[in-house]
Amino acid sequence: MNPLDPNQVEKLQAISTQLRQAREAQGITLEQVAAKTYIPLRLLRALDAGETDLLPEPVFIQGFIRRYGDLVGLDGTALAQTFPLEAAPPPPPEVSEPEPQTKLSGQSVLSRLEKLPRSTVLAGSAGLAIAVLVLGAISLLNRPKPTTPNLPAQKPGQVQSQKLGQKPEQKPAASQSAKKAIQPATAAKSPTTPRTAAPIEAAVNLTQESWVEVTVDGKIAFEGTLPQGTQKTWTAQKQFTLLAGNAGGVVLTMNRGPAQPLGKVGEVKQVTVTPSSLAEPTRL
Repeated sequence: MNPLDPNQVEKLQAISTQLRQAREAQGITLEQVAAKTYIPLRLLRALDAGETDLLPEPVFIQGFIRRYGDLVGLDGTALAQTFPLEAAPPPPPEVSEPEPQTKLSGQSVLSRLEKLPRSTVLAGSAGLAIAVLVLGAISLLNRPKPTTPNLPAQKPGQVQSQKLGQKPEQKPAASQSAKKAIQPATAAKSPTTPRTAAPIEAAVNLTQESWVEVTVDGKIAFEGTLPQGTQKTWTAQKQFTLLAGNAGGVVLTMNRGPAQPLGKVGEVKQVTVTPSSLAEPTRL
């Protein structure tokens, strides 16, 4: 989940206060809002409490505000547009002007040298020559000496048994029986048992970016924003539930059947599938 900048947090807190006051004035509970808008209850509680770190990306928060506002009698579309989707750009850094540097021309340098006493100029030249000679002597002393490779000493009386151009003797190959004795015995392969397919197999393909929440057998298996092109598969034994913030960008395939879009672009929609419902014609 992307963190919000201070401007977005301030706007969202003001909108949350307005939504909560309108809901409480009509006696509507958060549970009723969740049941009619398909917004998860924990996200509604985070929205009311201003816990922005528990909310999804700004584009989905804007959709929640619109549906929430329409339910409590406000203009949800206008209220959602007051929440900025993009973070405010940081202020440009201050650039300090560099201090002007005084440049000396060759003529000015020569004029300054001409003003110096002749004895000072000669002493400086002699010192420079001595420094060059000392540095040259140090570099000659520190030059590494060439090293000769250490060759193994040959014992007296030792005669090389291998002549130039003669191939070295090859050791006799090990017998077939010895090779068989060295090779380890191959372990017997254990019979594999086929895996039993789960009653429910759901394949999800994202044609557009969308925030999704996947519940498998009563437990949340995934929650977050999936980018365009994502393909994921979940299996369940009793129940599979998919909640999407952008239903038009989610394509659902059940048990390798025909692929169907979950809903319209920008629509928040939830679908629940059980083994008994798969026997009937699929209607998303």
